[in-house]
Amino acid sequence: MSNLLQPKKKLLNRGPKIEPAKTFSLEEVEKVVEQQQEEPKKVGRPRTVTDEITSVRISKSTRSKLNALVQMGKASNADMMINELIEQYVSSSLTDDDSRIFNIISETLNNRS
Repeated sequence: MSNLLQPKKKLLNRGPKIEPAKTFSLEEVEKVVEQQQEEPKKVGRPRTVTDEITSVRISKSTRSKLNALVQMGKASNADMMINELIEQYVSSSLTDDDSRIFNIISETLNNRS
């Protein structure tokens, strides 16, 4: 019971107070924020209102081939590569009638969504 009446000893030695190497003021932070707002970063291609992201189920080997073409620099992303491949296929492999039908169906599907 006598231990309860005695004052407790400090158990931790906290050492010297640590100060940051460099301090920042609010004005410096505001300047950096203003510079970032003036120069917005543009990533990828700009999207139009009708461009929506969707997915297509393809095999892993097809995905690898597509990514290989993109990494070779043949297109900036997979979407552009697929569009280019479709345009080349339509222009070189389809007849005029089939190409016209393709365009009609494609426009109809785009208008639905």
